[in-house]
Amino acid sequence: MNERNSSPVDETALGGATAQRPLLVFDGDCAFCQAAVQQIRVRARPQMPAAPWQSLPKPLIRTHLQRLDREVLLLDGGTALCGGAAALAGFLGSSPTRRYRGMAFGLRLPVIRLLAHQIYRWVAVNRHRMPAGTATCVFPRPLPRKASHAPHRHLHPQQQPSPPSPAWT
Repeated sequence: MNERNSSPVDETALGGATAQRPLLVFDGDCAFCQAAVQQIRVRARPQMPAAPWQSLPKPLIRTHLQRLDREVLLLDGGTALCGGAAALAGFLGSSPTRRYRGMAFGLRLPVIRLLAHQIYRWVAVNRHRMPAGTATCVFPRPLPRKASHAPHRHLHPQQQPSPPSPAWT
């Protein structure tokens, strides 16, 4: 544990992430996510470590599971600093190459940040259709809600709606 973050997570289990060196966490079951992170590693050579979320300690996975299944996260110890396009901008920003640090800066500008967020959402939902995407990349869908048979508003017993009249032909 460090002073800034009182999380009980063992930092060595986070791929060397510390307060000075966050960790990019992605879906290791998704071939598209793996390929995207690998392309960034090869081209930008970021100094920040990256690891599949499936390799994280179980308590940390439980804490962030909803987000981990939908977006990349930038973790500092046990705290999620940001996710999605902002996390990728942080990953790019750790590159020793000025060009990629400039891209990261651009992704943080207000208008571009909003556009990057929308593009990231679209890609995340459609990642199974992208090159290298597979069936394991399918974006999780929420479970359907059970239909409620209760009235939508609470009525006094004397104000209950009358049953429908039979249709006369």
